Amino acid sequence: MMARRPHRPEKHHLLLRPQSSQLRRFPAPAANAAASHEATLAAVSGSSIPPPIRQNLLSASMYEGS
Repeated sequence: MMARRPHRPEKHHLLLRPQSSQLRRFPAPAANAAASHEATLAAVSGSSIPPPIRQNLLSASMYEGS
């Protein structure tokens, strides 16, 4: 039987919709959410972040405008 990986709750903020306490970590949402999303795409796509994490970052950036 394979051992389970240790539970690491500190990583879950990448997967969940940001709560009010976590919104402080993000920059203030831009007036135009689409422009903010494009800026995040441009910033993230040129970096060496693996695709799954990159997708989580993009998802988090889309929630900022709401």
